[in-house]
Amino acid sequence: MTTLTICIPSFKRNLQLKALLVALQEQEHPSSEVDVEILVVDNNPDGRARQVTDTAPAPRYTVGYHHETRPGVAYVRNSALEKCADRDFLVFIDDDEIPAQGWLKALWARRSESGADAVFGSVEARYAEGVPGWVLRGDFHSKLQLVDGPRDKPGATDNCLIDLNTVRRLGLSFDPGLSMVGGEDTLFFDAMLNRGAVFADAAGAVAYECVPTERATLGWLTTRWRRTGYTDALMISKRRPNWARRPVALAEGLVRLGVGGLLSAAAFAVSGFRMHERVGRFLYTFQRGRGMMAFSLDKPIEEYARTAPAAGS
Repeated sequence: MTTLTICIPSFKRNLQLKALLVALQEQEHPSSEVDVEILVVDNNPDGRARQVTDTAPAPRYTVGYHHETRPGVAYVRNSALEKCADRDFLVFIDDDEIPAQGWLKALWARRSESGADAVFGSVEARYAEGVPGWVLRGDFHSKLQLVDGPRDKPGATDNCLIDLNTVRRLGLSFDPGLSMVGGEDTLFFDAMLNRGAVFADAAGAVAYECVPTERATLGWLTTRWRRTGYTDALMISKRRPNWARRPVALAEGLVRLGVGGLLSAAAFAVSGFRMHERVGRFLYTFQRGRGMMAFSLDKPIEEYARTAPAAGS
């Protein structure tokens, strides 16, 4: 019997986690030859997600719980790898997502057809009321896989299936040094590709991300885009000699900074000095350049930095 674990990293999202667990129980079984279980890895210091898993209905798939006290998503994902040491496949889905009907079956079908070591589904953003129109039209939070087919670039862990036998054979894990930075999944999958792994996209495996208003702002997107540039520079640097890594990242960052800055300014003027999705797309290039420059200056961008609790709280 093939074994598969659906892992949900969770941090301060109990209501969303509860809704996700209900939706997962409604997923059609991918195959009679696959044993499926659910695992919640809780990164809350107080283990607050335990109350959700303890009361979660499990009519179809059993729900397990693990408390990872080390802060940061890389530790959470490595805990999932450790807890699934005897499992064949691992599926990651974020705790602010809801899978569409047929999601799990589509992931498994694509893996069965392709034999891929990792399969990636779509993430479609669903925005809260009050989100600016330019964000809605630009749809900057979605990651869409429109067709089934091979994939030649790293993906993300917000909707994916991973062959754990491949991970163990290659000796891979997520970099704890990126726990507060982010992008640990990009580096993980980049390492898989560089060692000969095969990837595939599954158009039918759709998860819907619930995007709150505070994450649909220019400030939030600016930080995400800047961190993306930092991650890209870090990933690309691994293919270069040590002496060239930071100078080349600086040069590439300056190019994107210049091009993105000029184009975003021009688009802003053409839009009547109002924010527009075209401006956002050029600002992505600009901020990505800033992130590459931050890498060249050895200044990590900690997108997931956490504020320490006050004494006595």
